[in-house]
Amino acid sequence: MADTVEQADTPAVEKAKPPSFQRALVISAVLAGLLVIMGWFYDALMFVLLPALALIWQVLCALGYTLLRKWHMLKLCGLRMLIWLAAIMTLMFIHDYYLKSTRKSAEAVVSALQTYRAREGRYPPNLEALAPRDMAVVPLWSMSPSGAQPFRYKLVGEKEENKGENFDLRYFTGFRHQHIYESASGKWKLTD
Repeated sequence: MADTVEQADTPAVEKAKPPSFQRALVISAVLAGLLVIMGWFYDALMFVLLPALALIWQVLCALGYTLLRKWHMLKLCGLRMLIWLAAIMTLMFIHDYYLKSTRKSAEAVVSALQTYRAREGRYPPNLEALAPRDMAVVPLWSMSPSGAQPFRYKLVGEKEENKGENFDLRYFTGFRHQHIYESASGKWKLTD
């Protein structure tokens, strides 16, 4: 009988809650994952700033924990720094992927424009004139799946009668940097 009384008086064992350590890591990982997903569907370079700020915050926290001698918290800071660093690297990879893909499309347009000029003796009045003979379809530039836009094409010449002697082809990348191909020089340049 005494055994049954003792068992009734002891509280039932509660389910163990995940420690705040694990919860903090899960929250950081989920936030980093959401930023990476948003970076894939929008301009990735735009979202690099947030994980960079989080990484700087974690470095400052690690310095503070070191000064306060809270060694157990350094492991959490280190793991969170790795999560944010991975998010930054992934976003930079996404940006680089779109940058290379767009440059490849732009180079194809430049090649088609040069083919058109070799055949016709002048550059076309617009990019739509390239399809379907020089290109099956005129590609769009995009730094994300949701932001496809046509390349900006403009005939240029020193004098009005020489207009169409050369061309400029433009597209934009993160933070509105312009990539401009000038047919007169045959080179790409990057402007702000």
